Amino acid sequence: MNVSASAQQFGSLRSRTFLSIEECNQIFQTAKDETLPVMVRTVASYFLLMCYSGLRYEDAITFKPAIHIIENERLVRKTSKGKGNIINIILYGRLREIVEMVKLFPLKMSNKKFNEWLQIVAAHSRINKHITCHVGRHTFGSFLPDAGISKEAAQKLLGHSDMRSTNIYYHMKDKNVDDAAEKLNAL
Repeated sequence: MNVSASAQQFGSLRSRTFLSIEECNQIFQTAKDETLPVMVRTVASYFLLMCYSGLRYEDAITFKPAIHIIENERLVRKTSKGKGNIINIILYGRLREIVEMVKLFPLKMSNKKFNEWLQIVAAHSRINKHITCHVGRHTFGSFLPDAGISKEAAQKLLGHSDMRSTNIYYHMKDKNVDDAAEKLNAL
């Protein structure tokens, strides 16, 4: 890769916003806060569905547990973008909780309106980042390298046809490199 292409790729990596697990936990608390308006809690729940499953907005907003949850253990969904790849992910602990919250409040709204509500969710959650629905997908992608998930498995979880799309998340956060760099603190 030439220097110019490398700089362009690095620039696109730096512009990606994603949330930490702590920030997702703050949004989870917002989603469960019964003193807040139902719409705030609902948008928070759907955003968390994106953060913990990697679903795009279109796929999350049309998510129907009765159709997309198989044998009460797997979320199986054909993606609406690209080649319509299948996302097939086991309902692990936090994702199972979020699916239960989403079941309570079906949601239909435009992407633009959803993003407007997300700013309210961020404020209630004390998150000082401009978040959009796609930040949820980036957040999921950023969790994968931290969890030690192989690039090949991540590609399937994200429903990517091209490994280059998946590689972005592994260049953003490489736990092995970060752990190695932390050893420099001992110098």
